[in-house]
Amino acid sequence: PGSAPAAVLMAAMLIHGVKPGPMIMIESPQFVYDVVAMMFFATLGILLYGLTLTQLLIKVLMVPKPIILPIIFVLCVVGSYAISQRLFDVWVMLGFGVLGYALRRLQYPVAPLVLGMVLGDLMEKGFRRGLVLSDGELTPFFTRPISAALWITIVAVIAFRIPGVGSLLGRLVPWRTKPA
Repeated sequence: PGSAPAAVLMAAMLIHGVKPGPMIMIESPQFVYDVVAMMFFATLGILLYGLTLTQLLIKVLMVPKPIILPIIFVLCVVGSYAISQRLFDVWVMLGFGVLGYALRRLQYPVAPLVLGMVLGDLMEKGFRRGLVLSDGELTPFFTRPISAALWITIVAVIAFRIPGVGSLLGRLVPWRTKPA
């Protein structure tokens, strides 16, 4: 997937047993027609709500933050508690809220986090499959040509992101162009 929404869509399709790819029209034609119908009705709904509720929704944006943020917080707490009526879910929501705030303050992008959450399950299944195929050995994950090239690329990208190491490696790599 090229973006976080594409990864979420692919994960949802896989959860529902639909294999995304070029054969989707042959393997799951009803799913494709259902999606087209839903998009049609969603477009009509957007048109209807857009024409009728735009002025009202603009007024919601003018509500001061000290009034709207407690309302949003209460709705988040009630929503997380209402899913399974456990206080643990509220604490998890608060913990992830603090984590999200810290990541936003540190200017981390959200898309890689969403991709990691969505694709983590697929990666874990692939890792287990690889361990089964290699009889529990970890060496093929590092020594096979494609995996070794990927590991070298990952290490190089991380090294170039470190300020001191990146400038030193930039001078050592002959094919790297210097800024004008």
